[in-house]
Amino acid sequence: MSATAMPGGHHGHAGFLGHAGFLGHTAFLGRAGELAGLRTLYEEASGGRPRLVVVEGPAGIGKTALVRHFVTGTARGGVLTAAGAENETSLPYGVLGRLLGRPVHADPLTAGAGLLEPLGEMQRREPVVLVVDDAHWADAPSLHALTFALRRLRADRVLCLVVVRDLGDGRLPDGLHRLLTDDTAVRLRVGGLDVADVVGLSARLLPEPLPPAAARRLHAHTGGNPLHCRALLEEVPAATLRRADAPLPAPQSYTRFVLNRLARCGPPARDLVRAAAVLGTHCTLARAARLAGIDEPLPALAETLAHELLHEIPGTGATGIAFTHPLVRAAVYHALGPVRRTALHTRAAAAEDDEYPRLHHRVLAAHGPDEKLAAELADCARRRGAVGRWVEAAPLLRHAAALTASPRERGRLDCEAVEALLFDGREEEASSVVAGLPDATDTAVRCCARGHLALVAGRVGQARTLLDEAWRLRTPGADPGLEARIAEQYVMVHMMTGHASLCCRWADTARRGDGSAGVGGVLCGDGSAGVGGVLCGDGSAGVGGVLCGDGSAGVGGVLRGDGPAGAGGAWHGDGPAEAGGAWHGDGPARAVGAVRGDGRARAGGTLRFVHLVALGHLGAYDEAFALAEGLPDAPLVGPQDVELLLGRGTLNLYTDHVAQARADLESAVELARKGPVPLRVIALAILAKTEFLCGDWDLAELHWETASSVAADLGQRWIAPVVHAEAALPLAARGAFERADEHLRHAHGAPVVRESTMLEIFVTYGRAFLAHVRGDPATAARLLRPLLVHEDLDFTAETTNIPWRDLLADSLLAAGEPDEAEKVLDALEERAVRRSRASTLAAVHRMRGALYAARREPKLARDAYAEALDRVTRLGLPFQQARTELDFGAFLRRTGRRAPALELLRTARSRLAVLGAVPLLRDCDRELAACGAAPEAASPSWARERLTPQEYAVAQLAATGLTNRRIARELVLSAKTVEYHLSHAYAKLGIRSRVELVGCLAAGPTWEGSGTAD
Repeated sequence: MSATAMPGGHHGHAGFLGHAGFLGHTAFLGRAGELAGLRTLYEEASGGRPRLVVVEGPAGIGKTALVRHFVTGTARGGVLTAAGAENETSLPYGVLGRLLGRPVHADPLTAGAGLLEPLGEMQRREPVVLVVDDAHWADAPSLHALTFALRRLRADRVLCLVVVRDLGDGRLPDGLHRLLTDDTAVRLRVGGLDVADVVGLSARLLPEPLPPAAARRLHAHTGGNPLHCRALLEEVPAATLRRADAPLPAPQSYTRFVLNRLARCGPPARDLVRAAAVLGTHCTLARAARLAGIDEPLPALAETLAHELLHEIPGTGATGIAFTHPLVRAAVYHALGPVRRTALHTRAAAAEDDEYPRLHHRVLAAHGPDEKLAAELADCARRRGAVGRWVEAAPLLRHAAALTASPRERGRLDCEAVEALLFDGREEEASSVVAGLPDATDTAVRCCARGHLALVAGRVGQARTLLDEAWRLRTPGADPGLEARIAEQYVMVHMMTGHASLCCRWADTARRGDGSAGVGGVLCGDGSAGVGGVLCGDGSAGVGGVLCGDGSAGVGGVLRGDGPAGAGGAWHGDGPAEAGGAWHGDGPARAVGAVRGDGRARAGGTLRFVHLVALGHLGAYDEAFALAEGLPDAPLVGPQDVELLLGRGTLNLYTDHVAQARADLESAVELARKGPVPLRVIALAILAKTEFLCGDWDLAELHWETASSVAADLGQRWIAPVVHAEAALPLAARGAFERADEHLRHAHGAPVVRESTMLEIFVTYGRAFLAHVRGDPATAARLLRPLLVHEDLDFTAETTNIPWRDLLADSLLAAGEPDEAEKVLDALEERAVRRSRASTLAAVHRMRGALYAARREPKLARDAYAEALDRVTRLGLPFQQARTELDFGAFLRRTGRRAPALELLRTARSRLAVLGAVPLLRDCDRELAACGAAPEAASPSWARERLTPQEYAVAQLAATGLTNRRIARELVLSAKTVEYHLSHAYAKLGIRSRVELVGCLAAGPTWEGSGTAD
């Protein structure tokens, strides 16, 4: 249903504007205080302060009538409305589709970002009212998308009204519940009518209004419920209502009230209403008429309008109809009876062209087990999952499970649904499904699903235990899909615990799906176990890898037949690529999902990405890059290979090729918009890290903030601490200590950190970095020393991933512990030389300069600093280069070489000013003052210093020629928020155009270096 023009310039959708109920528009009574409050909030939104209101109250109390009366009487601009429906909760994006006026096929993040665009366009002239009625009946994907969008309204002229019966309703997702109960949200509880309003209602329905005493009696009897009051006013004789001694009957049920109205209609009108009830809360008149078998529907429609059952939706296209209230539709639908309801849904299914709604109607027409329909549902679900449409796959699998007679098969299908829900970021629903698994569910299948859920929830130890049990209890070879799923989860567990070699081994097993893996190793050939490696063919042992066929060794991987060495399971030969990730010598896989032996298709995930990164941690870079060697340049990569592109970008980052890394990662983030939620969070976080290293700190801050918000909204607790810990880095480096500390509190407080070595290292590094920048190197060293126990863990072998050893050495030197610092530096240099890490070696030489200076060995110190500066200049890492220039300049000043010291310090200051690195900028100014040179009055980064990080990030993108709409999409903001930041930037900089903006931003210095290490 597309948006329809409403009187007064409104835009609305079916399911709300007709919700006057039986009171009708002219019958609205009372609620003066509530209306005044809503009007005040509307004016606040009109001023650029977005407001969120929860309208809460029991069924029939008048919530919808209140909101409708407010909207039609107050809203001057656009209105977007939709309502949840009781039997449409399994239709993904049903509510969001009605808001947007088009079908939605995306993950909740992309869908939520898609809502920001029309909100931005509609608020240009007047504020927008966004209404979600009966949110407790809305589908979960729509609510997740709504949550994502609402969190990103910063300066928007938007008033959002969310209507629910009970804010504590468990059907509301946790993220939305937190948003609705936040201090910034307004909670409006709707109670019954007061006595004066009851008198007014009686005046409209009776020849004469009730006297005050009778009105008080009726009010006390009904609690002021408008529907109950009206029912008695219509059912009970006026004389009985006026008599104080006459008992008042209980009001008829609302269903009976509606059905009495329906009975007064003629047969064609009744058939039209029943057909509309089967088609949902809204539909076109033509569609309902076809289903009802009515050739001339207009007279029937007129009759339904007269009895206030249906409401016509004005528009320029096909006539739309909707029920006057969701309860009206529910009453009609539930009264159809099984025979009529089945016949109508069967006919509706036959008329549908699209497979998904056709299956939905067939499900609603089904009675009891239907194995044929269950198989069709499961097949459709797997095909949808194979292209990443998990939002549709999950309900299809749930329906398939419900229609399956075998409890064991029902459990297996529900476990597949759990996986789909987790890939779609819906942990709460997945947890509910797991809790309700049939007792007959295969134990291995159940343990696998519970293990996946535990891992996403951050319970790593429990996940490992469950997966061990699943692997032990499986029947080898009987269910390759199950074995592949268990192996995939093992990959993630071993990543979280820092065992890169085990990640590679289980990744190989997951790709093969043949079950030839054992816990802690891999089983091949005769099934014997390889301790710490693999036994193959003749049973010979492969240390740290695999021996196959002729006994040749694969470093960290697998060799097959007489083929070349394939690290981490790279299969070589001339065979075609398997869908979803069996990699061969002829290039990467070209399909998103891997079709398993049981026909199940699976999309995306993080398997191939983790495999490439794990190979990097093991130092097998040639082999890792070989797995992605068939990928074209980043802009040409398709969505089916986003994992490989993300992995290649990360490998480029680890190997100091930051320019290539950024190109890959920017494309990967764009492609991941339609991928699984975990992959999107990871892509945003790694891109932010790359931007931080490249000196683009404003974009890094925004991307880290987005990643942390996504992780919180969509239940990615396993990765959230990493995002928070790294988001603190630019904030700390800029002196925004309180904001950095807030991120680190979130990170350190997460229970999963105590179960994951990987997370422990990330979080500890973030806390130590903040302490060091704050001028407390002793605390930084104290925090980092315990990480030395992980010195031999293969996850920590790659020095550029988390440079905690660099920071430990820096902190020890600053804290006056040169001997301990030297031991750390020696070990770090050995690793860096072995892996040819230019950035790490540059940092090592800088710190050796400080070490030699502390020991009063000036020649060695000068040579070390000079070597560090020469190395870092070629890397394109401005923060690291500025630190080297600052330290070298300070050393030269202290040794009496004022002229070269000034040159280095001024250059360092320019870089630090552009970055906004306030703490080091102050150190630099002190050094300049000690040289007798006052800091420049005007900094080359004056634009950066005058703008907030958000304003500067928007300004940077605007200066490249991007439109506001494109900027909004890049930063996941509304267009109005972009306009707000850009207008503030213009005002602060004293400019009026983008041409002038380019000049302002170009005033800063450029950095040397290509971004590629020699």
